[in-house]
Amino acid sequence: MHIPFFSSKRLLRYALIAPALIWVIVFMIFPLIYSLNLSFQTWQPPEPPIYVGLKNYIEMLSDERFGNALQNTSIFTIGTVATEMAIGLLVALSISRLKPRIAEKVNVVSVIPIVMTPVITGILWRMIMHGDYGILNYYLSMLGLGRYSWLSDPKLTLFSNMIVDIWHWTPFVALAFTAGISAIPREPLEAAQLDGASYWQTFKNIMLPYLRTILMLVLLLRVVEAILFFDINFILTKGGPGVRSEMVSLYVYKNAFWFWNLGYSSALSYIVLIIADIIGMALFFIVIGRKKK
Repeated sequence: MHIPFFSSKRLLRYALIAPALIWVIVFMIFPLIYSLNLSFQTWQPPEPPIYVGLKNYIEMLSDERFGNALQNTSIFTIGTVATEMAIGLLVALSISRLKPRIAEKVNVVSVIPIVMTPVITGILWRMIMHGDYGILNYYLSMLGLGRYSWLSDPKLTLFSNMIVDIWHWTPFVALAFTAGISAIPREPLEAAQLDGASYWQTFKNIMLPYLRTILMLVLLLRVVEAILFFDINFILTKGGPGVRSEMVSLYVYKNAFWFWNLGYSSALSYIVLIIADIIGMALFFIVIGRKKK
């Protein structure tokens, strides 16, 4: 049945979707279009913006600080995601072998790091890793391992950021794998046990194929989040000392709000967005390909 354009039913539908549509336009589409246009300009307030074409993008090719931020982000992403996936899987496999009541309690406790906001997490770990008064150095000194400048030693600052991110997100990975393991049918596992298969053989030949899709999806989420890592990095070290722990997201922020290079910052943000999209799409198509097989 044809509904008139100005009928009450059609207007009700538009009214219901209008808030979400306005939110998407105002906070997503408009900023993307505006920043894309700004990336072809140079603008340092209060001076007016000047159109410079591809100058900002060409400048990136010789920007050593941007190259350093990309290198730090690459090391951080590979190190944290690999560690989180490995520890998360081991924790999930361990939880799956516990009694249901104990497993529930473990899952409840493991949620605590996830629900903490990045800001609170950064402040907490800044206190824990304080060179003089931090509890981490206190216990290390009790064990005779000495004290370390976790947040000011150039050799440790990037590693310190990685430790905090691993602590923050490994429980999420573990819970995702735990859910995947609980969804595996019992019949093939019981059949493998009756056939005398070892736990490694059961995991490799039965559990891993069922977990492959979840593994790729979790990997996709964590890689993209690691590339865009900002909050904790800003609170812990602000990219210091110098630029030893500066990530690409923090470098984009500094160009915009510290140096007021708004045009160059917009160009940087689009390059980071493209990098994250390429990696995300590659992992997505891997997931789709696995499903088709």
